[in-house]
Amino acid sequence: MSEQNKGKSLRFDWAYHYVTVPLALIVFVWSIVYLVQALVQEDGQISLALLLFLFALCLLFVVSRIRPYATRTQDRIVR
Repeated sequence: MSEQNKGKSLRFDWAYHYVTVPLALIVFVWSIVYLVQALVQEDGQISLALLLFLFALCLLFVVSRIRPYATRTQDRIVR
């Protein structure tokens, strides 16, 4: 294997990089806005806003880990 191929290569999957990641970021930012609005209004929606924020945070972590795991598995199969 040549020296160029030993490093990590960057491959773009349009569905992941241009759809899934931006949507996950939009949901995360939207949940932060909703949480701040619920805190300012001080109504009964704080628990719902906090739950939405936690789910959005989990979604962001999952989306950030899916691609590297799949790439590592693919590299193992190739080897």
